[in-house]
Amino acid sequence: MSSRFFFRRSLLAAGLAAVVAASTSLAEPIAKQPHQVPGYYRMNIGELEVTALYDGYVHFDPAWLKGISKDNLQNLLNEMFINTEEGIQTAVNGYLINTGSHLILVDAGAAECFGPTMGSLANNLRASGYKPEQIDTVLLTHLHPDHSCGVANADGTPAFPNAIIYVPQAEAEFWLDTAMGDIAETDQAFFDMTRTAMAPYTEEKLQRYQPDDTLLPGVKSVPAYGHTPGHTAYLFSSGTERLMVWGI
Repeated sequence: MSSRFFFRRSLLAAGLAAVVAASTSLAEPIAKQPHQVPGYYRMNIGELEVTALYDGYVHFDPAWLKGISKDNLQNLLNEMFINTEEGIQTAVNGYLINTGSHLILVDAGAAECFGPTMGSLANNLRASGYKPEQIDTVLLTHLHPDHSCGVANADGTPAFPNAIIYVPQAEAEFWLDTAMGDIAETDQAFFDMTRTAMAPYTEEKLQRYQPDDTLLPGVKSVPAYGHTPGHTAYLFSSGTERLMVWGI
């Protein structure tokens, strides 16, 4: 059995993350898209069509990288000709999984929450041959705004009107249920962003699930707590191949 892994946001051996889950099955099979252009990258995992969707980029402080000396880190960055004067540039992505009967998006990007360098996921979704209304399932690895803001449009309407949004129970309790008075003032803006993004979805459309739940055929949640209280990865299986996706 072969296994593949997608990671989200890291410098040397990591990558980005976010992928899949679904709900209501569609009446007709979803046609797969053959083309490849900048803005998205497509590959197959068994019978699954996986499309990495570019949302944009962000700079982060090299000091965030732990377990390596400052000199060794700088030498590695220099070898890759990475300019760190404004921080390390890294990509923000979401992942679209076409199972043939479900169209699943893992993580939805930042939309307009973090300025003009991000928020391209919806346009790249359309460029890849799909439409937001075709997505029936959105799986969120966690509720940081750069993963969750993209579920809502700027006018407060659902970006994916026909989708069910899946959120780990522990993650929903932390980000959506915590009283604002119990949140540090410095963090309240991030909670506001997340809650505004989730607001267009009713209880029926915003599904909370338990650790290790199987969310769809071939799609299992895998607890990965630590980055946030309910941080979760998603394991997709098709034939003899597997894909695990998580975000940071």
